[in-house]
Amino acid sequence: MNYISLQTCFNRVLLAVIALCCFSVVGDKVHAQSTNPDAPTPVRANTITAQIMPLDVGDARLTRHFYRFSGAQGDLVITVESQNLNGGIDLFTANGLRPLTQVVLYAAGQTTTRASKSIYLRQPEELMLRIEARSPNDDPGSYRISFTGVFVAAKSDETNDGSATTEQSESPNVATNDNRRNARRVSSVGARIETSEAGRREENATVPATESAAAVTNAPATTPNEISPTSDEPTPVASPAPRARRGRTSTARRAAARRRSSRPAPATAARRTPTRRAPPAEASTDETTAPTAPASQPAQSPRLIIETRDGARLERPMSSVRRVTVDNNQLVIILNNGKVERQAMTNVLRFSIEP
Repeated sequence: MNYISLQTCFNRVLLAVIALCCFSVVGDKVHAQSTNPDAPTPVRANTITAQIMPLDVGDARLTRHFYRFSGAQGDLVITVESQNLNGGIDLFTANGLRPLTQVVLYAAGQTTTRASKSIYLRQPEELMLRIEARSPNDDPGSYRISFTGVFVAAKSDETNDGSATTEQSESPNVATNDNRRNARRVSSVGARIETSEAGRREENATVPATESAAAVTNAPATTPNEISPTSDEPTPVASPAPRARRGRTSTARRAAARRRSSRPAPATAARRTPTRRAPPAEASTDETTAPTAPASQPAQSPRLIIETRDGARLERPMSSVRRVTVDNNQLVIILNNGKVERQAMTNVLRFSIEP
């Protein structure tokens, strides 16, 4: 009888130890899931197993997990087994986030769905895997991803770096949220979570202490030696109050500024006088040269020149001539104003258009 009771106790203790080991392993796996795309979880084995918990009612967001691994040149096969999950699995290149393939997840109750995708890598690549899914009901969902082919696991140093960066990125947010005064906790949907009076008292007691410590550290340290470099005159040894020091330093600064402004004033005035007189000289030269330029413009316009045998010379600007023709042995000139001039060809000695 005693032997049976001892055996039963031993079995119970053994089951408890096994259960604790299982919970610790599951806890480590869940903690290792990275939700930050800048610090994905390195994959050290060819199989990934994780669980996605259901969200609150009305919360339509998706849970995202990010993993990082490498692939050599050749075919990479990805096999996905999911249960009670809706979403998708995307594979990108770590450099540039170029999409390579996608696997769609459909929830079929408690039935496990399986899908497989194969891609060909032309060269060794650093890859990033994104799982984006959610449970359609109140039951948790799970997935299991297997890699075959040219899969290359991440090294141990990459895992340590990734975990360290994840912990560093998450820890400051928790500290700032806990130290906020009159902060209220809410669920993922936005519903308020009531806190006890004891917790509020502790938060109100810790926040003023941290604020006072920050004020002491940020307060500027003032020493009497700061006054000596700014003042030119000797200062008294004993200063009764900080207000008196401020007044003396301000007066000393004003006196020094007046001296500096009064000394270089004649030099600056002498230097600026030639520069102010220079522009009128340039303007005068421009005024003298400006009228001479338009004088050559009228000679460039073409003119109609007709010389007759009796010594007469007719000149008409081409801008005022509409047409010049020869009709019935006569030179006919039609002007823009409608006037018509005729000259017999036998009487014309020279006819030309010159500038």
